[in-house]
Amino acid sequence: DEDALQDGERLPVVPRDLGSCELYPQSIKHNCNGRFIAVCGDGEFIIYTAQALRNKAFGQAIDFVWSATGTGDYAIRESANRVKFFKNFKESRAIKPATASADALFGGHLLGVKG
Repeated sequence: DEDALQDGERLPVVPRDLGSCELYPQSIKHNCNGRFIAVCGDGEFIIYTAQALRNKAFGQAIDFVWSATGTGDYAIRESANRVKFFKNFKESRAIKPATASADALFGGHLLGVKG
């Protein structure tokens, strides 16, 4: 293929087509159907649409996990003793974990909280 790029070759990119991020990204996570991505870092998260990179939601979070079902369903660990759940990008509930503190979240069909 004549148009194929070689490994390590520079890509021609128009600067106005590139977006910017308001935080230093430490992790990027796609949701279950790939329509949205969550960028996490600096104690914050921002959810973007995957193709146009439009801002969909944002907030404070130490940890972020997507649900395995539901397009806009996710959970955040806001602090060591507070976990919030979101359904369709709207907060649905907040809990204080039964353990002394929540150290990590694990997403999927069920939410796991490491204490």
